[in-house]
Amino acid sequence: MLAMLLTVLPLGGIAAQQGWKVQVDSNGFDKPSRSLVARSTDGYVRLSLSCEPLIIGELKTVDVWIALEVDRRLGFFNFFGSGNYVFVDARFLPDSTIVQVPLQVHVSSGHPNYASIIIHDDKLAMLRRADTLQAKIPLYGRRSLVVRIPIRNRDLLDKFLTKCPVATEQ
Repeated sequence: MLAMLLTVLPLGGIAAQQGWKVQVDSNGFDKPSRSLVARSTDGYVRLSLSCEPLIIGELKTVDVWIALEVDRRLGFFNFFGSGNYVFVDARFLPDSTIVQVPLQVHVSSGHPNYASIIIHDDKLAMLRRADTLQAKIPLYGRRSLVVRIPIRNRDLLDKFLTKCPVATEQ
């Protein structure tokens, strides 16, 4: 009976209670990249943050990327336009303000269930204050998916952002 119960419950719900987790990815060619990952309480959506060094002339900075990935079993983002954008309504709880976040869907790389964008200071500040992200995600051919992503361990987010690598010339 316990085994049957465990197969019915999504495993992501257990991991989501922990909030942010550090993840290290490597494609085998580049240096491993670090990101922060949090899962929705239902386990179907993954939120991730990553840092990318950037050099523009004399300016050396870091872009912080935010991404959402929807479980393929639920379908893919309802994107539109030549830029393949999806507009996600987000609330950074406990703040009740609804903010529209445009994300670019990675259609050309074959991942219509993955969308990301550089997050700007205003939304990054909202994310730093939040203990839960609530998002309404438009899916193609279905009703929108509403998810809650607990992100209670803000100290890990702050440490991650302070250690984002600054661009250096190669």
